[in-house]
Amino acid sequence: MTEKTPARRQARKPDAITAVLAEVRAEMAMVGEGTPLWGGQRPEKSPAFYRVRAADWFSIDLARCKADRPGWDSRILASAFRAFAQPDHGEVRKELLALAAAAVSAVQALDEGTG
Repeated sequence: MTEKTPARRQARKPDAITAVLAEVRAEMAMVGEGTPLWGGQRPEKSPAFYRVRAADWFSIDLARCKADRPGWDSRILASAFRAFAQPDHGEVRKELLALAAAAVSAVQALDEGTG
């Protein structure tokens, strides 16, 4: 009687987002832990400052979209300012996730040659 050896499965290639997130994980080691959300001399005033910048960049991004000329630069800057404009840590977290999604999408566009 001849025993069959199980067929070897080929290792799956990680999808593009998984590969980018692995790079992000490696970069996180360089960023530094323990950094507060808002810095400077008066961190309590930071959300108000960033609210103005968020509105500016939202307007720029919206105008570009209406003119059919969108770009990741304005989308990411608007998201970053919007995130730090939030006074509540839960809202900051939600907006930072949106920022991360935009950043990963921009990296993916670069990798695909569409960015």
